[in-house]
This record gives sequence, C-alpha cells and structure tokens, in this order.
Amino acid sequence: MANQFAGLPKQSTFELIRIMNEVIQDSIDNNNELWILSQDMGKAYDRVNIFQLKKAMDRIKIPNDFSSFILELFKDRKNQVITAYGKTAPYNVLTRIDQGEVISPLLWCIYYDPLLAEIDKQQLGYNISCISKSVVQEEGVLNQQNVSIMAYMDDTQWITDEKSKLEKMLYIADTFYRLNDIQINKEKSELMMMTTTEKRKYSHNYNDKISIKFGREEINIKAKHPHEPMRILGVYFNIELDGNYLMFKIKNEIDHLVNLMYKKKITDKYILYIFNRIIIPRVEYWSQVMALSKIQTEALIIPFRRMFKNTLKFARSAPNAILDNPYIYGYRDFYDNQLQAKITDFCIQLNDNGLLGKITEIRLKSLQDQLWTSRPLIEKLPYNRILHTRKNNYILNMLLLCYDNNISLENLDNNIFPSIKGGKIPLEDVVVNAYYSKHRERLREKNILFLDQIILGDKSRLLLWKEIHRQSR
Repeated sequence: MANQFAGLPKQSTFELIRIMNEVIQDSIDNNNELWILSQDMGKAYDRVNIFQLKKAMDRIKIPNDFSSFILELFKDRKNQVITAYGKTAPYNVLTRIDQGEVISPLLWCIYYDPLLAEIDKQQLGYNISCISKSVVQEEGVLNQQNVSIMAYMDDTQWITDEKSKLEKMLYIADTFYRLNDIQINKEKSELMMMTTTEKRKYSHNYNDKISIKFGREEINIKAKHPHEPMRILGVYFNIELDGNYLMFKIKNEIDHLVNLMYKKKITDKYILYIFNRIIIPRVEYWSQVMALSKIQTEALIIPFRRMFKNTLKFARSAPNAILDNPYIYGYRDFYDNQLQAKITDFCIQLNDNGLLGKITEIRLKSLQDQLWTSRPLIEKLPYNRILHTRKNNYILNMLLLCYDNNISLENLDNNIFPSIKGGKIPLEDVVVNAYYSKHRERLREKNILFLDQIILGDKSRLLLWKEIHRQSR
C-alpha cells in the first residue's frame, strides 16, 4: 500500500518518523523549499462507507467471497448499553466499521489507499535527490525519490516543495473525502514550511497567516515558526530540526514525575519501576531521531538520582555507582540505554528494503558528496566530531556514535555504495581536517578529490593554480 505505515506487517511509526526527519534534513542541507501540512481527520472509522469499502477491496483484487463475508460483519447490527439499572432497549447500529475491531485498522488502510496511491502517482511531492559518482572525472548518476504523502491510519502528512503543488494534492484529496463522506477539520491543519531567498534564509513572515486552497474551500493558517515544534505521531519536529524544545520537554517530564514521587510514600522498588518502565521508554520514543550526548543525559537524570537517594536516606554525595551496580539495583543507565536503542534502530534503518531504505541510501550518498569524501560514510567518517553546522544531522550523529563505540558497519554491496575512483591518494588523507573542511566546497566545485589530480605527471611538483583551473574547466 502506498506510503501507509499502519495495519501492515513490518510497518510502524518507525519508518514514517525517520522519513520525515530525513526530508527536513535534506531541505536544510540543500536549502530547498519545503511545505509540510498535517491534517486533522474527525471520526475516521465512523465515516467509512461500506459500499465504497467493497470497491476498494475489489481494487486490490480481494476475493469476492472473502470481502462479502467481512462486510457482512458490519451490517444489520443492534447494540445495547449496559447501565447501572440494566440494559437499554436495542438500537440499530450505523453501517460503519467499529473502532475496537481487530480487523478495523486493516480495513481502514484498504479504504484510504486509493487516495494515497493516486497522490503518489502524481509525483507532486518533495524530491530527495543526489548525484553519485563512481569515478571523480566522470558524470554522476542521478538518484532521486519523491515523497508526497505519508499516513499512519488517519494521521496524514502532506509533503511538497511548492505551495501550488500542495494545493493540487489537497484538491485531489478533497474530492476523495467528499466522495467517501470523510470529515476533515481543515481549519485545524498545522503547517511547517521553509521558503528561502538568496538574500536571507526565510522569505516568509511567520507572524502572518497563509491562504491555502483546500479543495473547494480556502483556509487561513499560520505556519509554525522555524523553532516551533509540530507533533507528529508523538514526536516533535520543527523546520530547523532544533532539539532545544525536546530537551525542555524531556526535562519537564522528568521533573514532573520526580515531584510527584517526592510526595508519595512509595518504596524504592516502585520508584525504580516507574523510571525503567515509564521515564526511559517515553524519553527513548521522543528522542528517537535525536542523539543525546553523555553530558545531556547526565544533566537530565540529576533530579531523579537526587530523589532516589533521598528515598533511600542516602547523602547527596553518595556515589552514583551504588545505583548503577546491577547487583544492588536494576537501574538502567540513561546513556547506555540510549546507545543501545539508537544504534539498533539505525542498523534497522540502514537495512530497510522499503521507502525508508531508499531515502537513507540517497541521503548517505548526498552527505558523501557534500563532505567530498572518496569512501562511503558507512565505511569511514572523514572527521571524529560533528561540525557545528551539522550538529542536528541524525545520520552523521549515528555514524559517529557507532565509530566512537568501536562498532563497524560493513558495506555488503559496493554497487550501492561504491568508493569513488580517479586517483590513489585521497586529499582528505594527507590534508589536515580543519584545512580540508575550510576548502571542501572549492575542491568540490573544481572536482578535485585526489592528490594525483594536482601533481604533475612525473610527480616532480604540484600543479600551479592556473594549470588546475585550466584542467578543471
């Protein structure tokens, strides 16, 4: 099913959240225009038309006998409400699918898929692209992937690089919604956008509302400020991928739970259970596309450690090793837990065979080109710390996290991630990192990647600038 990540095997929020993160990151890296509209749908299951559902099932060639059997489950039904005074009189149930039925999510995916497939077919979305080379002196190959719509059940995100394209997609969607009697709260839609000009980064005044045609109607909506978060499937995104709000959110959540536990007469075992089973999973989910440093995790956990020691009647100066020791308490270290979860999830992302895997492949090639390195990034990162300008880049942070913990990634297919040829000695191996980083863009512009390209044929001397300039034209 087209870009639907719910109700299907091996699909979850995992893929959608990471695709969304990479789309925004690609927009930042390449200074591309980006529009993301999150729509609000009301009573999805209650609006399913059984007649139209049958047509949707026929569309994907579900056997007639099976589809008729399933649909009969939702016809000619009566319900009673159990009250304190007994059951109410039976009443007829509308011919819709029920929220609590096990098969309902799958039926909704089938019902909603024609719209997703049509939008995907139109190719009106945001293009993630890069040109990858196998030989530095030759023309590269264009790799691209269009991302226009992503849905998790009724939670739908519209993604594109132009306002006009967004309105075309919304027009198609509106015709589908009206045909199938699906209720959309258009005015409750949320918008993230980045529009750029050459002179300044943002060409739009974020205090002003934007008029967008949503089918037959026109909605006036205020776009989120660049650092203002938008909640998508429980994870907070902003157009700058700035993690300050998330850090604030996590700190507030921990402080809130700690303050609640301070006032309760509960044992150390209960406190530890709340930490391991509530705080850790919640923070892990919220921060799944953000790498928290050791310093950050230690700062976040200070209030909990203080409260836990207070409950045990320990002095504040008592060694943290008492809590960390697995033979005393089963306290899960915040940073170690993040390390395990993040690296595991990143390996799953790298090996994904679907849309996420394709986008990750393009993003890795794009980053290799931007960093102007001859080797694939999964084999070698060209520096041992993340540059300030790329501090929020999830893929680079994950690669560095792997390398810092002596975890090597193996390139199983050199056709997907080839090393760039064209010389024997890459310049990055003989030039100091700081100097190479400073002149990377100029070298990339001149297509110079190897030392062999800037020395004379007999290796007697380096080429003069006018010789390099003439050669690179």
